[in-house]
Amino acid sequence: MNLDSCTPGQRASIECVDGPLLVSAGAGSGKTFTLTQRIAYALLPESGPAAAGIDEVLAITFTEKAAAEIKARVKRTLRAEGLGDEALRVDGAWISTIHGMCARILRAHALELGIDPAFGIVGDAERADMVADAIDEALGQDNHIVGRGSYAALFDEFPARSALPTAPSVASMLACLLDRAVGLRGGLDALDFGPPPAPPSSLARAMLLAYEEVRPALEQGGKSAAAEKARVQACDAVQALGDYLARQKPPAEAEAAAEAEAGTEAEAGATTEAAAGASALSALRDLAAVVERCAYLPKKFGTAEVKAQVAAYQDVHAHVCREIALGLAWPRAAELLALAREVSVRYEAKKRAACKLDNDDLLVKTLAALEEHPQVAHRYADRFKLVMVDEFQDTSQLQIDLIGYVAGERSARLCTVGDAQQSIYRFRGADVNVYEAHKTAMRAQGTDALYVELTKNFRSHADVLSFVDRVFEQPSVFGEGFMSLAPHVGRASTYRGAGPRIDLVCALRPSGRNTGVGTDDAKRACARAIAERFAALRAQGHAPRDMVVLLGKMLRAEVYAQALRDEGFECAVTGGSLFASASEVRLVARLVEVLANPANTAALFEVLTSDLVHLSADDLLELATEEDAETGEMRRRDLDRGFARLAERTAELPKRLAHAVDLLARAQREVRTRPLSRVVQDTVVRSGWMARLQGQGAAGLAVAANVLKAVRMLEQLESERHLGLASAARAFSGELATGLKEAPGALSGAGGDVVKIMTIHASKGLEFPIVALADFAGAAMAPGKLVVETAANVARASLAAGGSLEAYPGIAKRATGAPGSEEDADAAAARRLLEGDGPACDGRGAALCSQDAYRTALRERAAAEELAEARRKLYVGLTRASEALIVAFDVKAPSAGKAPSYPQLADDIRSALCGSSDFPEGVALLDFGGSEPARFERILVQGAVVPCDEETA
Repeated sequence: MNLDSCTPGQRASIECVDGPLLVSAGAGSGKTFTLTQRIAYALLPESGPAAAGIDEVLAITFTEKAAAEIKARVKRTLRAEGLGDEALRVDGAWISTIHGMCARILRAHALELGIDPAFGIVGDAERADMVADAIDEALGQDNHIVGRGSYAALFDEFPARSALPTAPSVASMLACLLDRAVGLRGGLDALDFGPPPAPPSSLARAMLLAYEEVRPALEQGGKSAAAEKARVQACDAVQALGDYLARQKPPAEAEAAAEAEAGTEAEAGATTEAAAGASALSALRDLAAVVERCAYLPKKFGTAEVKAQVAAYQDVHAHVCREIALGLAWPRAAELLALAREVSVRYEAKKRAACKLDNDDLLVKTLAALEEHPQVAHRYADRFKLVMVDEFQDTSQLQIDLIGYVAGERSARLCTVGDAQQSIYRFRGADVNVYEAHKTAMRAQGTDALYVELTKNFRSHADVLSFVDRVFEQPSVFGEGFMSLAPHVGRASTYRGAGPRIDLVCALRPSGRNTGVGTDDAKRACARAIAERFAALRAQGHAPRDMVVLLGKMLRAEVYAQALRDEGFECAVTGGSLFASASEVRLVARLVEVLANPANTAALFEVLTSDLVHLSADDLLELATEEDAETGEMRRRDLDRGFARLAERTAELPKRLAHAVDLLARAQREVRTRPLSRVVQDTVVRSGWMARLQGQGAAGLAVAANVLKAVRMLEQLESERHLGLASAARAFSGELATGLKEAPGALSGAGGDVVKIMTIHASKGLEFPIVALADFAGAAMAPGKLVVETAANVARASLAAGGSLEAYPGIAKRATGAPGSEEDADAAAARRLLEGDGPACDGRGAALCSQDAYRTALRERAAAEELAEARRKLYVGLTRASEALIVAFDVKAPSAGKAPSYPQLADDIRSALCGSSDFPEGVALLDFGGSEPARFERILVQGAVVPCDEETA
């Protein structure tokens, strides 16, 4: 094998087949080429050979598409090297996703493991449906929702469901817990809600001490009315808290009382804990009532020293309020977890009934098979001479544990390929911290893996890479761990643009209220700027297919699509989750409703005025009116009655109206005897709509793909749930109404000379000459009542009170804040708890940290991880470009006299290009180390000022 064209890193990776290998492969560094060459090299005589045949090689990829590409390349390489017989065996090789590998192992040993070898696989969309059904069943049983069931208190605290996706509800929290648990070895047993609540008496004492310590400072606060009022309020609070503490029973006495309430001695063993918990909750509610009456002292008087002491008291007051909010929710957390177990049981039953496993089952059951069945483990202990795992940065601890079983002792046969800078699948359970720990372990003494960095980029122009370096090498972004990429010297350029390769657009929204300018206006400004720059590049010789718009979220994809259409581009949305909201999908749903209920005139009107038949106003008038037999006057009639009457005399009708009447009448006849999905498909074809869409280029094909995807979804609902006409119609509408997260459909012929719009996630692994990035710097959503963060093999969770705080508005107000940034022993203990897998309590049952500090640490970790992944997502988007970048973002103008405060990713760009200064006004050239400066333009977003009176102004 001739490896002369390889880089030193590629060659070292290919030739290392006799020991563990750790490869950090940067974007565009040719890792797929390296992997395929390494597989072929291991089969050639010059390697030993390291493997006797392709069946002794295990290669795990992230997607089936990547696996197919590797197989194709390996075949070509083996044929070129004279190993034709081995090339024929590649199709059956162990080259697949990790889930494909697990399914193969489970099917091979199904009888030993008690699994039906014909099991099916639950897809992501089907899993979401099954989980949603299981949640619905669990919420509905025993009249839970109306408050008469086992979880009445939980539903008093939180609504069963919420129309707003961001509002807390039992259903949304259950889905969150189940999503986090499935990737953990212990499942729901690996969920930990942290330390128990602080005893109410200790909270009361802490608050009492805070008031007493601040009283001397209040005496020095002067003789103002505010100071005098604070002194009186402090005295009242001390009295109220003292009275509360006097009413509390000593611990031993409280325990005895709880046992007495439990009844007989036999019953006490089972109920004492519950009774004690109820007693503690009652005491906490009493404390909440007392704290609600204790005034929150302000910092409006006295010297700086006095204000500092009042601030110290305020910290304690707010801390106690947060502890109360968390303590009130503590029993509900246990109920939520119990209900989650109930949902899980129902979900498992649904999978068994369908004889299916989901992707997490494949991992968990395969790991269990290797751990608990020696005969299975022995089969794979020396099965593979090479084990290679691609995209290892998007893995989880569960997957690492699984790979360890097939990689041999000390991972002697393991090669992992990854790039921490491209880890962007946290929402699917990937944990870049697990990958970093794996890298450390692989390089540790005893394993001594060869470490190789692939840093030569074969994809992008040097200016693109220089801009990426300038942004991400900053200490506050990727910092010391950043892996810079070097451009390929012999790379040929296809750029035809007249301007700089790096073009930045900043849409500036005015600060203040009543400006008449909103976020949507700023997004439209960004979209117009991108479309204008694409139009200029088209005029300079670039084809539309060279261009792509990558979005962080697809929420406003249509805004960018419309801006491109306004500039004369055809465009296709090829990624994201906009399927359910597409107008053509809604039309299919309305057609289904008409077939299920011909009297649904609202749905019928939408169908008749749609692109399906597109009746004119005269046609609709013909349908909706009839002549009175007695008076001869025209009178109104319902559309469905009009159809029934006109169906008898279509020969007399205008051609388009006759076609529409025949089309729907035939569909209504056929739906009585044929599957609904087949009738819908035939109807859209007979209407001529599909033919018309095919003649509309890429945009029409994109619409047609969505229509056909909707029909397939309807067919799947019918077949899997065995639904009748009315039930299928309701189920289909329900699927769309729940905000189904499905990507738009796609047709193979939709490539064309069009501009593509997709998510950054969908673009991973792809490259485009001209890349425009937008909507990547949105503000992170504030954590809700439930916060869950995965730390190695444990999911740490925290639940704050909901409805119970309505009785304590003062506490609710103080509980929404967070502790200051000053580090203390409590915060340090909470962080240690998150960093390790240890318990939340010590050996005597005492909490290692407060619930307040624990929740704060969780929120800080979540925010830090979200920001880190947002930066990695931006990195992935930027490195898709081979020739040029357009980066558009919107920010709010700083208030007069104040320093700018921009969204973090926008600020990363600002600091990279402007240092400590603000973005320049208007148009400017900014140096970033490339062959020519970047072009920067700040656009002032204009809007109509909302009138207001002088007082409001």
